[in-house]
Amino acid sequence: MSARLIGQLALSACVPLVHGAVVGILASLNAQLAGALAASARLSVTPPTLVAQLSAAQQIVIALQAQIALGLPTVDIQLSALAALIASIQAQIAILAAFPLTTEVFMYVASGKANRFAGDLASVIGAGPPGTQPNDDTAAILIGGSVPAAVGAIATFFGVTFP
Repeated sequence: MSARLIGQLALSACVPLVHGAVVGILASLNAQLAGALAASARLSVTPPTLVAQLSAAQQIVIALQAQIALGLPTVDIQLSALAALIASIQAQIAILAAFPLTTEVFMYVASGKANRFAGDLASVIGAGPPGTQPNDDTAAILIGGSVPAAVGAIATFFGVTFP
């Protein structure tokens, strides 16, 4: 068997598919947010003057008469719905921005005969990841496979080649 330390990698480098998905979703959310903020900036609510109220009322009457005559639909913009949309998009961006893509993790790869797997892997990781002290808290997940399709899927998902 052969096992080796790939090194300290950002989580996004260990799982490139997740990184691509998060980056794509963030780009989409930022575009939606920009559109919603632009729409919000074009809408403003100011206290009207009496002249403005009369003028607006006259315009409403004219518009209603024209709509009745033509049968055209109207556009109804709800400021509260727009504000809720902006808040929702900002919350989603905050959640994704907190995703630990730059967190460094240690990544090892190993391949070989099943009866030597534990011993060979222990010889590489027995002292703990580089830079850790004997009493440091560490955690690990071991993902493996013995069927070629599973091994290939693991290699593709994590972007690694096995020794």
